[in-house]
Amino acid sequence: MINVQYEQDAAHGWLIVNATDVASVGLTAKDFSAFSYASQIDGKMVFALEEDRDASIFSTASRRKGIDWNVRETHSQWSDVRSWPSIEIQKPSIIDEILADFA
Repeated sequence: MINVQYEQDAAHGWLIVNATDVASVGLTAKDFSAFSYASQIDGKMVFALEEDRDASIFSTASRRKGIDWNVRETHSQWSDVRSWPSIEIQKPSIIDEILADFA
């Protein structure tokens, strides 16, 4: 079971997922677009996968592995995710190296 958070503000939404869970379904930062974000929270890498494309990539990969989700939803007028750096800016090769440690 993977714990995910569906974060939505007045204009968009993201699936907040631990990077270790991304790695557990066989994905890396390179699998996602520049419209998704990455941040370190409490010493852990976390991805905010944009709802239009990247969240479904993660969904498909987790279904293929037979992994269910426990989803928590949050809503706000303006999400803090918007201030996170893009996965692309975070240098996917560095993120992928971090993820390799958890695989």
